[in-house]
Amino acid sequence: MKTRDKILAESLSLFNTQGERVVSTNHIAAHLGISPGNLYYHFPNKKAIIREINDQHQEEMLALLEVPEDRPFTIADKAEMMESLVEMLWQHQFLYRDVEHMLAEDPELAASHRLAFKVYLDYAMKIHEALANAGLQETTANERRDLSYNAWIIITNWITFLRCNVTSTLDQALSPALIKRGVYQVLAIEQVYATPAALNDMKELTQSYYIDLESLDF
Repeated sequence: MKTRDKILAESLSLFNTQGERVVSTNHIAAHLGISPGNLYYHFPNKKAIIREINDQHQEEMLALLEVPEDRPFTIADKAEMMESLVEMLWQHQFLYRDVEHMLAEDPELAASHRLAFKVYLDYAMKIHEALANAGLQETTANERRDLSYNAWIIITNWITFLRCNVTSTLDQALSPALIKRGVYQVLAIEQVYATPAALNDMKELTQSYYIDLESLDF
């Protein structure tokens, strides 16, 4: 792996585990066993590292949301997209946990973040349109917009919700099943828009992501 890629990978790990605010470029260089000068050769500062991680994350995220053009879209396709999206957000959790601070500190990152959301919203509405075209969902254009907003709000805040309201400590490990429970929250809202032909499959798929949060012993 090239030094530049190692810097990005190590930074992502440190930002996720320790928090972006407390990790400096010196910390990153020390973990890599390189000099700060070597790090600055590739990135002039920490903001540049964060922007690069964010750009890569946005590209990967949008690639997940491509609707197949060679066959009808299915509810299982939607659920698989959501599951992959939740996992990807978990792998880049610092971008959502520390987001207000980072956007306030870096106007360039803030502009990129807002633009990416607009693109995401367009992709999400196309997904709902594909479900409607396949006879699996009955929605108006306004309802598709609202569902897209709801999905983004839930998914991007799900890990923070778990840490603050479900686990007993903020640093307690979260299981993959708990993280994927966010998919249930989205599908449960969208279930009411399923057509009669799709409703049973929708309910079964939605339930497969369910975990009773109230019964967990943390």
